[in-house]
Amino acid sequence: MQYSKNVDILSRVSVSIDIARICTMFMIATGHFMQLKGFYTHFTDGAGYPFQPDDFQNFVKSLSSQTWVVDKYYLMLNFSYWSLNFTFFALSGLSLWLSCRVKNTFTLGSYFTGRFFGVYLGYAIAATTAFLAAITLLGHTPGQHDINYLLLGVARARETYFYNDTLWFMAVLFVLYLIYPAVPLLYSKLGTISIVAAWALCIYFFGWKDALARESFLPIAFTFFMTGILASEMIYVLRQFLDRHQPALTIVLAALTICAMYGLHQTLYIGIEVKERFEYSTHAAGMLCFVFFISAGMLLPMLKSNMLRLAGTATYTVYLFHYMLVRLFNNNQTIHDILATAAGVAPWPFQESIFAASAALFALFMAAAILYGKYFLTPLTKFLRSCLDREIVLRKQ
Repeated sequence: MQYSKNVDILSRVSVSIDIARICTMFMIATGHFMQLKGFYTHFTDGAGYPFQPDDFQNFVKSLSSQTWVVDKYYLMLNFSYWSLNFTFFALSGLSLWLSCRVKNTFTLGSYFTGRFFGVYLGYAIAATTAFLAAITLLGHTPGQHDINYLLLGVARARETYFYNDTLWFMAVLFVLYLIYPAVPLLYSKLGTISIVAAWALCIYFFGWKDALARESFLPIAFTFFMTGILASEMIYVLRQFLDRHQPALTIVLAALTICAMYGLHQTLYIGIEVKERFEYSTHAAGMLCFVFFISAGMLLPMLKSNMLRLAGTATYTVYLFHYMLVRLFNNNQTIHDILATAAGVAPWPFQESIFAASAALFALFMAAAILYGKYFLTPLTKFLRSCLDREIVLRKQ
């Protein structure tokens, strides 16, 4: 592991992206952990999870039952876990465009090849696994076209909802990846102004005007995606200035982190308390989390390690598989009994702190995802890539 106090801004952003991915995935996965039978109620004196706007009293009981301060803030943030999907869209745009600007070139063929091996291959394996698990372990009777729909990314339709409905996220991401090549194309003609204009149009039509946003989730997702791209462009354009003024940059990042924390507290606790209803601005929460994770990540000491990069990459695998395992725990009695028995012998503080228990469970998922990537997905990807230009000679008749 390498440590440095004074490093270039792009390296700091690269590390903060990995940290942000881990933090974002932690909130999404542990949000779903709350749906594990007996998990949430064990740490909240039996209070039910606040799913609906009228569940305000459950929200208050859950927070007041926590004796550890870290658990109170963790639950407050965890209640907004669905908003973190927006954070991931912004992180995707930030990461994609930063990579493109550093290379200063864009090749459509290599881009789509990278999307296939880096995104779709893992998705296809997860979708097929969910399909087989639902049939063999949960006794589900599949429809005639279910596996076709799953492989096409239709993960939240009536026919495929049972398998792993959280895979809907990938269907949206696939569309964003199809649109993305237009960004470098426009940039090659107009430069930075093209990104600023595209972002402004998104804000105008999908924010202020609210056109289409009420009819489809995709416009809002694309707005967050473009926000990440715009942030990446601004950082790259100002990189030399920021490198020369790192003490001032640290102060700005600290201010952004504090403001984002305050905004989250106002949005997720004070706002709900005033309304006396469990409801909040999910778009604001997603954007505040994006700012908080990136700015806080850039404030941390510069830690470069292969493990951090592996963990950042493994978050994608955790996203694909974690909810399927939640479903298996809740619906397969054998799996439920085995895991519940293992959880029952967990030492302190995992029996007392919902944050500690969530973090431990997430760490297990991350460890499994890292091993899966290193010993299965990466070798499979290397093999398939080696076959790209391999000529197959057909047998003579």
